[in-house]
Amino acid sequence: MIDAKGDVFLGDFGVSAHVKIGTKHTTFVGSPCWMAPEVMEQTDGYDLKADIWSLGITAIELAKGEAPNSDLPAMKVLLVVLNTAPPTLPKNEDWSHEFRAFIDDCLQKDPTKRPTTSELMENHKKFFDKGRDLSYVVENFLKELPPIEVRQSKGLKA
Repeated sequence: MIDAKGDVFLGDFGVSAHVKIGTKHTTFVGSPCWMAPEVMEQTDGYDLKADIWSLGITAIELAKGEAPNSDLPAMKVLLVVLNTAPPTLPKNEDWSHEFRAFIDDCLQKDPTKRPTTSELMENHKKFFDKGRDLSYVVENFLKELPPIEVRQSKGLKA
């Protein structure tokens, strides 16, 4: 989602819950392709680091146009995620070292090895610094969009 100023937000309108720092959840609902291994295992619960895994999957989805394992049935996805190495970008494709490192950091199967959001931002500052500033987003993407009221009345997505 992008607001009128060009601020970008990631959102998931599926199942959500407020996870407080220091607590763990044990629910098992959601989209398997984005689900962290610890959510699937249902042994010790999961915390905010499950969202870091989902961010890594979303990064691959944005790069490739589809999430890893999205061609598989849900139960097969569970088996693949639990029993194979984490997904990565194909070696023969030209993605930056910084982007690959970001994804590899997000997709650590052991959640204790997965960074927090703050650590992710700090460890991958070079990657995040490559992002465009808000004026670029507004000028090149938002400037030509009709107002949201017009897009909604025509059935276009906001």
